[in-house]
Amino acid sequence: ARAAPTAGFIERWNVLGSTSNWYSQATNTNPNAGGVDGDGYLRVARTTTAQLGTHCEDTPYAGNWLTASVDRIRLCLDDVDANQALEIHVAIGNSGNFWLYKPGFSPPENAWAQFTVDLADSTQFAHIIAYDGKGFAAALQNVDRVQVRHDVAPYSQSPNGLTGELGLDNFELSGSSL
Repeated sequence: ARAAPTAGFIERWNVLGSTSNWYSQATNTNPNAGGVDGDGYLRVARTTTAQLGTHCEDTPYAGNWLTASVDRIRLCLDDVDANQALEIHVAIGNSGNFWLYKPGFSPPENAWAQFTVDLADSTQFAHIIAYDGKGFAAALQNVDRVQVRHDVAPYSQSPNGLTGELGLDNFELSGSSL
C-alpha cells in the first residue's frame, strides 16, 4: 500500500541541491537561493523547443487524496528570466486516469505568485488520459503522480513545446479544513 498524502504538506526545495524526486525531459535544478523564502526552488528549463514541465511519482503525493481530505493544491510560480508568456497547468492522477486543471496560471516575470488548484470542482479538469474509463474521483483515490507543465488548449497527454524556464516553490497539499 502507498503512503497516504497529508493535508498541510509543503514541498519547499530548501535542501541544498535537491530537486526532491521531481523529473522531466527538461533540466530540473535547485539554485539553492531565490524562491519564495530565499532558500532555493525547483527550476525547470528547456534550451530548445520541447515539452516544458515536471512531475513527481513519489511520496508524499501518491495515494488516496480523498481519504486524506486534500481538496486543493497551492503552488508558487515564477516566469524565470525572460518573459515566455507561460500558461502553467497542474495535472493529477495515474497512468490510466489522468486529469489536467484547465484554468492556466500566468506566473509573473522574475517574481513569485501563489496559485490554487481547486480539486473539489471536477468541471474544471480535462481528462487527458482515459485508459481505465474511470472518473475524476477514481483518479483522486489512486494518485500516483502530479505534474506541472506549460500547455495551451486543446489539451492532450503531452505538454506543448517551449524554449524557456519556470520556477516552482512551496507546492502545498491543502484541505478546506486548513
